[in-house]
Amino acid sequence: MPERLGAGGGRPGIGPGGRRRAVLPYVGHPDDGIRCAVASGFGTWPEPPAFPDEVREALLVLMTDTDAAVRQAACRTMAEGKDHDPVFAHAMAALLDDADRRVQVTAAYGLALHDDERCVEAARRLPPTPPGTPHEHELDAVWRYEWRRDGH
Repeated sequence: MPERLGAGGGRPGIGPGGRRRAVLPYVGHPDDGIRCAVASGFGTWPEPPAFPDEVREALLVLMTDTDAAVRQAACRTMAEGKDHDPVFAHAMAALLDDADRRVQVTAAYGLALHDDERCVEAARRLPPTPPGTPHEHELDAVWRYEWRRDGH
């Protein structure tokens, strides 16, 4: 008989902390796809208000990865997490000058979700959208931030 999965798709008795510890060794994996999955995976489980220290450190490392998709995934996980420690905002702000536009957009999105004023200038400084690029919905968060900031 196949093993029954617990709530959230995990094995019974293995909570988010155990799953996070299970993927931590893969932060430095040589395959970009594995590192990207790790960065994204940290954001898939219900979390307490703050990421555990080892996850925070792993995300900060992944935000400096050589692969743009990994940097973007780590930035998105930080952006959408409940942990609004200023160290995350500073790490996202460091990605505003990234060579990859998708990373820049995600960093501006993250700053907007963290109510950080730097998102506004970051969105204004973005290079023109390449032709054929779909709407970058993440930038809507910047306009919502401005709307909230301005008291609407």
